Amino acid sequence: MSRKFITLTFSVISATLFSLGVTAESAIGNVSVRLITPVVLEELSPVDFGAQSSQNGICNMSSGGSLSGSSSTCTQQGQLGTFKITGEEDQSVSISVSAGEADSGVSFSPALVSDANPVLTGGEVNALIGGSLILDDAVTGTYNLFYTIIVNYN
Repeated sequence: MSRKFITLTFSVISATLFSLGVTAESAIGNVSVRLITPVVLEELSPVDFGAQSSQNGICNMSSGGSLSGSSSTCTQQGQLGTFKITGEEDQSVSISVSAGEADSGVSFSPALVSDANPVLTGGEVNALIGGSLILDDAVTGTYNLFYTIIVNYN
């Protein structure tokens, strides 16, 4: 007797769900996108510390290119690095810099000395890079160190 009851109950539930219109639904979603000009970077001038003593120490380059630090390490005026950033007019960007690898006791820790979140007025802006030259048992010679600049739209 219980078997008939279960079958009958299932049939009643199935008939009730079908008559209530319980079925799958579908809908169409919308997608929106605004395509903008890609960011382009162009190095206009490299960071340049000039000729410095090979004595251990740190030489810091400020926003004007002036050098300070260990008295015998910083001996000349430096030149800030400049990157031209072009992209979508009147859009803001975020700029960051990071150090590359050291070379034979010489390393560079870059610092952005201009606005980190500028607006691309007229579709462009310049980023200025200074930073610190670190000498640790460096051998005399000419060094070409590298750093990374990253620019993203905000």
